[in-house]
Amino acid sequence: MVKVDWLLLSSEYSTPRPESFAPRAVAAVDDGLVMAADHLRATSKRASKERCDLYELEQLSGERHAQFQTVPDALYGRWKDVHQLQAIELLPARMGAGTTIGGDAVVLLLDQFAAVKGLPHNELASRLAGACGRASLRPRGDVFLCRLRLAGEHELALGGNASAEMMGDGDWLAKAQKCAAAVGGMEPGAASTLQEAIEARLAAAVPPAAPATAAAPAAPATAAAPADAAPALGTLTWENSGDSDDTAGGGAEVTVRVAVPAATKSKHVKLLIKAEWLRLEVETLTAAGVPSLLVDDMLFYPVQPDECAWALEDDAKAGVRWLMLTLQKRHLNMKWLDLTRRNGTESYVSAAADS
Repeated sequence: MVKVDWLLLSSEYSTPRPESFAPRAVAAVDDGLVMAADHLRATSKRASKERCDLYELEQLSGERHAQFQTVPDALYGRWKDVHQLQAIELLPARMGAGTTIGGDAVVLLLDQFAAVKGLPHNELASRLAGACGRASLRPRGDVFLCRLRLAGEHELALGGNASAEMMGDGDWLAKAQKCAAAVGGMEPGAASTLQEAIEARLAAAVPPAAPATAAAPAAPATAAAPADAAPALGTLTWENSGDSDDTAGGGAEVTVRVAVPAATKSKHVKLLIKAEWLRLEVETLTAAGVPSLLVDDMLFYPVQPDECAWALEDDAKAGVRWLMLTLQKRHLNMKWLDLTRRNGTESYVSAAADS
């Protein structure tokens, strides 16, 4: 079995050194893509919110932040745990004729979400991109350099070895610069035949990997309902204390309301509040045919347990009692996008875009 080398360009060192280069033997295109994806997924542990690209975060989530300290941990974590391989063609296939590259394409494989994750800049890959006329490309995290070719109209195959010495060959770099200048005049989003072939193989061999979400609680929290609406027993709503008068902020508290049977007393309420966890159970709901366990999950943001409070309030008009729970935020004026992390895993990005 013939193998070729793909070259790992490490971002571990701010100044390139011999240890920055690491050849990896690859026997087939799909094997190489899986290898690269696995490696980049593992190196996401080097991500840091302090390096998060705020512009990229805004493009992905629709939520604007002027400094990393105001980026919600849950929002940042959403992209930190999403893994998707991206291919960037430095030299198109067949454009290196007459050079040491021949008909191969020179491709960079990198983490598509490296900037928003806050992975460190890859100085070595940035220098290579600049030498290819792509100075605006500033890769982050580890990057793989490889050579691929088209075998037929859309069939992708391995090219030759990618080596550290190859990065200093001026002949193909000059060709890459000319191609970069030509690509600058292409229609936005235009892709070469090789690029389309790579994307098809990536989709088949390395599908996007995101963290699995847990099952929803028995009685999921919903957006706040009008106070005078006829409530269904067990209905749980919540809101930031600033929702009604300050949509940009979140106030100092989160208020939770639950409609419970009129016979509900304090002894029927089982409540546990920790800094990052809420468990709420109302025993009288069982007799009404509603699951008694309302919440048992990680809170969207931390609270101050000693300053949280709850009470039962009668609503004669609706014929129910309200369980009113006030959660004191640890991070004041930080707007919650959901009550718990489990509910919010799928919804908080879209909620942020709407806020």
